[in-house]
Amino acid sequence: MPAFAAADASDFYVGLLHRGIGHVDAGQYETAEKELRVAAFGLVDSIPQFETAEVYLTIAGDKLHSEADSRRALQRIIAADRVSRRFGSLELPAKVRTEFDQIASKLLTTDQYAFLKASPSAEPAVPVMTPQHSSAPVPMPQPAVTTPKPPPAPVPPPKQVSKPAPKPVPASVPAPTPVPTYNVNAQMALADQALNRNDLGNARKIYDQIASQPGLDHATLIHLGEQSYRARDFATAARAFGRSGFNTSEAPYRYYYAVALFETGQSAAAKRELSQALPYIEVTPDVAGYRTRIENAR
Repeated sequence: MPAFAAADASDFYVGLLHRGIGHVDAGQYETAEKELRVAAFGLVDSIPQFETAEVYLTIAGDKLHSEADSRRALQRIIAADRVSRRFGSLELPAKVRTEFDQIASKLLTTDQYAFLKASPSAEPAVPVMTPQHSSAPVPMPQPAVTTPKPPPAPVPPPKQVSKPAPKPVPASVPAPTPVPTYNVNAQMALADQALNRNDLGNARKIYDQIASQPGLDHATLIHLGEQSYRARDFATAARAFGRSGFNTSEAPYRYYYAVALFETGQSAAAKRELSQALPYIEVTPDVAGYRTRIENAR
């Protein structure tokens, strides 16, 4: 995409973000939700703006009594903060941060809430202390008066206790083999770091390994699919998105899924997913180009 077109798209999504924030402040939560979802989709590579959109989506979902929407927005903030710890330093009004914190403490697990609260905040300014002069005399320190202690009583030498010789381990009993553990969060962080420095080979390798793990939660699968998509590993992206499931608030990710399916030769499935995503996303030039290719595929 030409540089001027990218700039226009960025301005469009930033404008939507500000409109969505204004509608939340005005109590127009349904309108705000639509604007903020599209804004978050377009600002996914700008983590502070993406997280700001999701903060206001969390509040809008709570006001609309949609616990599921608020929880999804919270999960996306956690996923973004795994890539770059920016949540703590977001410039949010005190009222908004307090309201968000109340919702997060209610909907997140203890570990997830602690993770968000540990996100580093902007360093506060260091106050400069001005010395105060006083005419009052400064008391001189007085020497401490100590009472000599009597010499300690002699301590008898410790008794020598003979220790029994260790029993030999029978040769037939093998030493226990430690069970290997796979830390998904740690591996995801490594993969995200590799992707951010454009080390696509290592990023794809780690994302593929994570995709093979059982029991991944919804937020992890969405983040895995999105990052694999960014790494142009469409096969892994399709696997992750296929396991995650979607709803209308996750239409941008459903669009990514459609592209991943198309790029891996699954045209019929790509058409199905694209038709589900299109009513809920902004049709940018990139989206329009893929729509044409997918709809004309055989």
